[in-house]
Amino acid sequence: MSTMISVIFLSCLLFSPAFASKGYRINDFIVDVDGLSLKIYNVNAPDHIVWQTESVRLPFLKAGNALVPQAPIVDGNFQMVEDILFTTTRQTVTSVEYVEDQSLVLRGQLSGRSVGVLDAAKAGYSFTLAPSPLSANHLNFHASLEDGDGQDLNRLFLSYWADAEETFHGFGESFTDFSLNGRRVPVLVSEQGVGRGTEPITSFLNNGTEGTGGHWYSTYAPKPLYLTSSNRSVVFENSEVMFVDLTVPGHVEAEVWARSLTGNVIFAQSMKAAVSEMTLYTGRMLTPPEWSQKGAVVGLEGGTEEVSAIVEALKAGGVPVAGVWLQDWVGLRHSWDGDRLIYNWEVNYDWYPGWGDMVRGWAAEGTRVLTYVNPHFSDPSEFTNQSRHNFYQEGVENGYFVKRADGSPYTLFSLSIEFCMVDLTNPAAVAWMKNIIREFSVQEAMSSGWMADFGEYLPFDAVLYSGEDPASYHNRYPEEWAKLTHEALLEEGRADDILYFMRSAWLKSPQYNSVFWEGDQLVTWDANDGLKNVILGALSGGISGHAMSHSDIGGYTVTEYEEPGCTFLRTEELLNRWTELSTFGAALFRTHVGSSTSDSNFNVYDSPESIAHFAEFANIYGALKPYRDSLIEEAIGAGLPLIRPLAMNYAYDAAAWSKQEEYLFGDDFLVAPCMEEGAVTVQVYFPSMSGAWVHLWSGEELVVPVGEAGLELAVSAPIGFPPVFYRSGSEYGESLRAYVVEQGYTKRYTWQL
Repeated sequence: MSTMISVIFLSCLLFSPAFASKGYRINDFIVDVDGLSLKIYNVNAPDHIVWQTESVRLPFLKAGNALVPQAPIVDGNFQMVEDILFTTTRQTVTSVEYVEDQSLVLRGQLSGRSVGVLDAAKAGYSFTLAPSPLSANHLNFHASLEDGDGQDLNRLFLSYWADAEETFHGFGESFTDFSLNGRRVPVLVSEQGVGRGTEPITSFLNNGTEGTGGHWYSTYAPKPLYLTSSNRSVVFENSEVMFVDLTVPGHVEAEVWARSLTGNVIFAQSMKAAVSEMTLYTGRMLTPPEWSQKGAVVGLEGGTEEVSAIVEALKAGGVPVAGVWLQDWVGLRHSWDGDRLIYNWEVNYDWYPGWGDMVRGWAAEGTRVLTYVNPHFSDPSEFTNQSRHNFYQEGVENGYFVKRADGSPYTLFSLSIEFCMVDLTNPAAVAWMKNIIREFSVQEAMSSGWMADFGEYLPFDAVLYSGEDPASYHNRYPEEWAKLTHEALLEEGRADDILYFMRSAWLKSPQYNSVFWEGDQLVTWDANDGLKNVILGALSGGISGHAMSHSDIGGYTVTEYEEPGCTFLRTEELLNRWTELSTFGAALFRTHVGSSTSDSNFNVYDSPESIAHFAEFANIYGALKPYRDSLIEEAIGAGLPLIRPLAMNYAYDAAAWSKQEEYLFGDDFLVAPCMEEGAVTVQVYFPSMSGAWVHLWSGEELVVPVGEAGLELAVSAPIGFPPVFYRSGSEYGESLRAYVVEQGYTKRYTWQL
């Protein structure tokens, strides 16, 4: 009996008997307080629950005490380590304060006993619901522990109800599954790792140095937001580490490493509407420069003579080269992990003699040059005597870098590279970094863009100029890095003409970017960290504000370990298939030489056949520019992504929610890339009641039968002919069909429906 009494005590929500059940209106939202739970709905759809606490007497707020971890970091890979010692188990609501159409505030106490602890922990709290200034379709919530009470409590938990069959999507770029049901989802910016579950390389790397192999949850660009298959959406605004627990059907629990939690519940009646509403928080992306949409941006390395010869060969092969991306413009250093960049952001004229003539010559032909910049600096004097500026030394002398507790610069590592990172809370350091971008990349190097890399490394035990908590600022760092870059170009008057692309991101990063890139994939076919991974990242990122993204064509990470099964080199087939995928939906058509320039790692310029294949699809990419331009307008105006899940248009089809190896390119194209090695057919699913589709290569029309079930069909897909269909009657589809026929790209295709 005593045990049962204890259980009842440990799991209860008690409302004061002083007030009865009542509905409170806040703008168009009704908040029902019935003495057992809270329920929120919108007057425009009273039968649709927007948000609800669990309908039994369970606390919807808990506080906890946990050991404060240092979030161990190895090469930018953060490990989610926490040790929760205690959580409260009892919640009382002692008062309800209501200001008509403005706010509803619940106050009370959180308490409970821990095993072996005589004194019950307790803390006062407030839970406020109020209108959002961003949209009438948003209702803001703010839960907070009272200062001066329960100071040892450093975790806050918010629990609420979900449909048992409801699926959850978003959380930024998730590279594991489109639906994250059944998982406890961490929200922390980190290096992605190499492998992320692909074996044996993940275990091999994690056993060597924990974290470098990555985990299912590791991502450069998480976001504390989601939408569901039941049209429920939540955006959290905290920048501290969070977990969202979806392991129990019908139950959601959000945990934040802080004493307060702020967020917003959203009323939306479709996925498109939900994405548009959520991107009011993230900000809508910027317009990519016109030139970037006209052809390929080819990633090359090797110095003036080598890259000039390759560009000439590509152009002779018919490749429309919109840009040449030279990430080694700063020169290379040679170490145990291969050729790495010198982190000193100026042209290395020893490595690239005649840089100015090369850049101006390509510009006369309509080809731009792009470079590489990140917020890290290493001492160039260790690797070259050609540097005209030692930015590392400047940063140390002026206190521009993140520091340790003893005031010394915080030294970090990216494999063999030892570096310090700019303190973005220091206004003088921000101005210094902006000047480096403007003077040395834009002006001297005449760069039309760059990879603005990294942003994931800020340690939790660092000391920042502003005095802010680094554990809270960590997730914001890539957002501030994007803001700095954008502001530098605004000050230079080149924001509309220069393209930079980033992999790391936080909640509001989209408003400072025109294109994201999905980071470092393995040169493999798998879904954990290879080719299939690209679609997963684009789908989840696309509904989380990353409306325009792309990947390294062919992947990036090349491994040549002696351990069996841990060598991965890019093949011509993989490169061709990656090229085909990127043609239909990528916001930038860009290649990468990879992490190794080994002759065994295949590149687009390595054979006449590969150049011909790449030229064909680069030209198709250019021909799709008018359609992409229309989608870019939707991205900027409504936050809608270029690459869309089938469920965005066909939410009524349950099967559409589970498809993550095909996608909609806008509303007019359905794309199912071939992503299996050696495959020549692809199973393509056409959602129920989706109408008629035209096969791009054959011109055959397919009509999906009317009924509840969709249509699945094996489609022939030899190299050069990825399964692409357009909506019958689409102006853009008919235009592309006419183009591929006119260019002779369809002559080798004989399949018929």
